[in-house]
Amino acid sequence: MRSLLVAALIGLVALVALAGACTHSTPITTPRGSWHGTDTLANVPADTPYLFAWLEAPPEAVRTRLMANADALIVPKLEESAAIPLDQRLEMPAARRALLGIMDAMRGTNPAMYWENLGFKRNGQWIMYGLGVWPVLRVEVADANKLRAILADAVKTLNLPIVEQKQLDGVPYWVASKDKLSAIASVTEHDAVVAIVPTASLAETLPMVLGTKPVARSLRDSGEIAKLSESYHLAPYLITYLDSHRIVDALERKDAFATTSVFSAPACHADYERIADAMPRLVFGYEKLDANGFMGTLVADLAPDIAKRMAAMHTAMPAPPDVAHALVSIVIAADVDTAIANVRTWMQALVDHPFECPVLAKSKEVFADGLEAVNKAIPSELHGLHGAELVLDDATEKPPSGSGYVVVAGDQVAMTMTQMLQKIPGFGGMTIAPDGQPVELPVGMLGVDGLRSAHLAMHTGRVAIAVGDRSKTEVSTALAAPNAAHSPLAILTWDVARFIKHVPSLLKNDNKTGLIQFSTIVMSVDVRANALVFEVGADWLK
Repeated sequence: MRSLLVAALIGLVALVALAGACTHSTPITTPRGSWHGTDTLANVPADTPYLFAWLEAPPEAVRTRLMANADALIVPKLEESAAIPLDQRLEMPAARRALLGIMDAMRGTNPAMYWENLGFKRNGQWIMYGLGVWPVLRVEVADANKLRAILADAVKTLNLPIVEQKQLDGVPYWVASKDKLSAIASVTEHDAVVAIVPTASLAETLPMVLGTKPVARSLRDSGEIAKLSESYHLAPYLITYLDSHRIVDALERKDAFATTSVFSAPACHADYERIADAMPRLVFGYEKLDANGFMGTLVADLAPDIAKRMAAMHTAMPAPPDVAHALVSIVIAADVDTAIANVRTWMQALVDHPFECPVLAKSKEVFADGLEAVNKAIPSELHGLHGAELVLDDATEKPPSGSGYVVVAGDQVAMTMTQMLQKIPGFGGMTIAPDGQPVELPVGMLGVDGLRSAHLAMHTGRVAIAVGDRSKTEVSTALAAPNAAHSPLAILTWDVARFIKHVPSLLKNDNKTGLIQFSTIVMSVDVRANALVFEVGADWLK
């Protein structure tokens, strides 16, 4: 989400600068629609194939959290640009000088307010959608005159002859056309609009881009967003989706929003619909978003047969420990044989019934090679696996040490573990019966100075290995742990703050910068009804 906000900023500034701008002394008409809830969708056609929208601005404290990474990236760059002297700037290409001018305006007297310094509303809303496949971006503005003046300076520096300034129904706009495409930009008193459309369709598309003409049926009036939010239990903030069948329809349009003939070739329609049937829609939003943390949900609707096959991979594993009591835990509860069989079935279907569309023709070779690799590359030891769990209770870098355990479940794990021990130098003489009793392992051979104890225990369907001072007790507990009532296909819990503190070198500095605002993170992947559901939740660091 933060990256989308940054993309909105960069995309708006760059495209408007390319499209042109100038100052105005007379009031400018406000396009149809407003920045309040679903009214934001008044300009969006109900058949848009994609949508990225903030329907309500989050609380200021949440906005500060969400923008922390963007602030950490942008503010230092703005401060660095201030050190470039005028004589060096004069020798730079026009595009670089224009960008530096925009950065000067963003820096202002307080670089931390770079968004407001451009004239946009702090904690304002934004929306991106499609007229057909053609993108339109709208961003809420607080100071239109400031934004116009900044962009006017940038366009003057660029000195682009293709820019034209025009007006439609009292709304000024700027257009730059090249290679049969036109970039349109407009700054009204309340929003900035940028769009890319086919040049041949300008007369028809321009009124809808500027909001002076209502779309035939808007997403606001269709009520679809309310239904999506209710179905996926989404809070009234961010809503994004991609509708696969509408993308197919948009690619094949013959009207003003048409693309090119390659997308409407007769052989392609059935292939596009086949792909769309497999995954009809993607939806993302927040179930929770507040000062304590968030829970985001990405839902991929699936064809019933695909969803049924994926659901069949479910197995049962012990629940992960509470995120506050483990540094990291990963639980995978998926049957390997079923997963392999699914991949083979899907690839075989794509080989037996290949795509006929010219742009997809080479995919048959790719799937044939993939099918061959799957048939050959799966070691026999992986057959019969039902799941695995890794828990790192604690860790230190100096001295290198830690505690935790690994559990592997499967039909032949005991036999496989026995065979593996026979191949490890120094372990060959060990005899470990599948009776659940803990057996001490010779940790000295591992060469980890801080590791003093390790134990292994197993029965016919589960193997557990534990390390650390409590390894003997923990390995027995892990081996005997009851399965959860329901296990997602995969779930990760991560005490981020403690992890960074105890083992900082395991993360690159840029990753630490992105994670430092979080206390804990929980992610899961599961199949529910006819959908693949990915959830990510986090608590902010207090």
